[in-house]
Amino acid sequence: MKEEKSSLNKLLARRYKNNINNLSAEDISFLYKNIFELLNDTPFSVIFIDSAGSIKYITPKFSEMFGYELRDLRNPETWFNKVSLTEDGGKDILLNFIRGKINGRKNYSAKTIGIRTKSKNIKKVKITAVETEFENRFIFFEDITERSNYEETIKESEEKFRSIVENSQAGIIIVGGDFLFNYVNNQFCKMLGYSYSELIGKDFRNYLNEDSKNLVTERYKKRQAGEQVPSEYSFQIVTKSGVIKTVQISSAVTIDKNSNVKTIAQILDITDKVYAEKKLMESERRYRTLFETAGDSIFIMKNESFIDCNEITLKMFDCKRNQIIGQPPYKFSPLKQYDGTSSKKKAVAIIKEAYEGKPQHFEWLHKKYSGELFDAEVSLTKFE
Repeated sequence: MKEEKSSLNKLLARRYKNNINNLSAEDISFLYKNIFELLNDTPFSVIFIDSAGSIKYITPKFSEMFGYELRDLRNPETWFNKVSLTEDGGKDILLNFIRGKINGRKNYSAKTIGIRTKSKNIKKVKITAVETEFENRFIFFEDITERSNYEETIKESEEKFRSIVENSQAGIIIVGGDFLFNYVNNQFCKMLGYSYSELIGKDFRNYLNEDSKNLVTERYKKRQAGEQVPSEYSFQIVTKSGVIKTVQISSAVTIDKNSNVKTIAQILDITDKVYAEKKLMESERRYRTLFETAGDSIFIMKNESFIDCNEITLKMFDCKRNQIIGQPPYKFSPLKQYDGTSSKKKAVAIIKEAYEGKPQHFEWLHKKYSGELFDAEVSLTKFE
């Protein structure tokens, strides 16, 4: 657009030099004929407004962009009132471009406004103007709709992304190649107990537990250098109040517009999870100890089969673990119990009652793996 304005001024200066005020009507007509021919080949939308404020010429590109022909623009103020958008100040901007004055001064700096096309679509355009020595004006329109829409989309995406990041339940950080925090979200600040300003620009190693410093630092260096390292692992951090927390990191490398390599990571506080798992393991160890050292036979069933048993059970049934695990209890029973009932039928009924949450206590005639029969008292209780 700057080249077009420069071409107009050069054409005026080259042909008429200092004699513009002495031009004849024929010269002026010839001048504009040359200018219009020049503008017909430009990629810009241009309109020509004479000193009386009438639109005398539009480029083909203008018709293509907005759908209007010259006959639609005979009264420019009426047309501008019709097509301009009041909400962005476009109406006043366009009228001032026609009249050539703003607050008593000529002002043709570029403005961005919305214009309604003949098909009722809205186009975002950047307009500017050139005024000739005859107080005529050429107004240039540049369609920036796609660029504007793209910028709006990018802005909306950035706002959504920022909202997601800031409201995430995970801590999110970006660390530069110098170990310093470039970004931390609210959740990470809460996790450590520091404010945003207290963390930005600080060395992340200052917040690591001593036992974790070497591991995290080495993996960070290798990741920054492009080496393959685990993207997920756990380590410990120290909060502002001195509390040690266990966190899990999921990280990746990103490169900014200046080709700087940075690490972006998601941090999850798994302190409670690790504590719960530790307690569960302790509980399981205690259970296993009681299970294995109990003086009574203990077995665990799922559906109708044994899935685990202690050593006393193996001794009682005189068998090896692989000979009883996976088998139903009636396999280690005679065909019938003392009352003549089928062992299988009776066992299935008792197991069903137990699964319904009704504890069972009964006497049972069992059979060892060798076939020897023996009497036993059995308690059957459901547990989750």
